[in-house]
Amino acid sequence: MQITSLYQQQLGYVFNRPVTKPVWYWQSHEEEASPFGEEEDAMTAFLFYEQLCQQPGIDLLPYSDDQVGIGLTYLFDGTGSNLVHGFKSVLVPIERKIAALRALSVLFKDVLHRAVRRYYALIQRKNLRP
Repeated sequence: MQITSLYQQQLGYVFNRPVTKPVWYWQSHEEEASPFGEEEDAMTAFLFYEQLCQQPGIDLLPYSDDQVGIGLTYLFDGTGSNLVHGFKSVLVPIERKIAALRALSVLFKDVLHRAVRRYYALIQRKNLRP
């Protein structure tokens, strides 16, 4: 599946950010237009979630673990954005919600599980050193 221009914009908006404290979405970025729309439209956000979960291991590869972690927090936490609320929106059909929830397993397998394995391997190497 070919990645759409809007999807690329959304991907960059969420993940192509410097790792800072506080994280980017708690800083002022009024001059920057969100590719999700001013009201963070539920269906636009949901389409992004669906596409992200199709091949996250490839789409998120250019970004560091920290950038991915911060971006996923932005997408799924619900405090930095309202995007995750598309899962409870009546504008999104239940069949799409169910399919998206199933697709989250791909995100876990291809991204989160790999990051956790790398993290624990690093800890294990540090603990084995004299």
